[in-house]
Amino acid sequence: MESFDENSEINWLRADDQIGLVLADEVRRLFYRELLGDESPTLRLSETHVELGDSSYTLEEQRDIEGMGELMALLRRDEPTHLYLTYHLLYPQGTRILTFSKKSPLPIIYREMRPLRVVVL
Repeated sequence: MESFDENSEINWLRADDQIGLVLADEVRRLFYRELLGDESPTLRLSETHVELGDSSYTLEEQRDIEGMGELMALLRRDEPTHLYLTYHLLYPQGTRILTFSKKSPLPIIYREMRPLRVVVL
């Protein structure tokens, strides 16, 4: 597991068949605004850019570009991908982990998000 950097806009958490992202508050607010609307926006991913509805974010750090490559590879696999919010005791209180996983979440622990159309460029 990579070390958690509170000053980083994105922290990547990797495990078998899943990738988690801890987003800094300003990045999280940018995307949550899109996710909380009545319609499901389309998530578009490229090696250096993320678009969700009308919001966009450019990846500049090499570790973020590598993490995005791993996420895109996970999403390209044939099995369904689940998207849900998780928490972990090792991270600061209130930390939300946006998790992409090939494994379905345990209903008692996780809250799965509504379907999201994802385009991997």
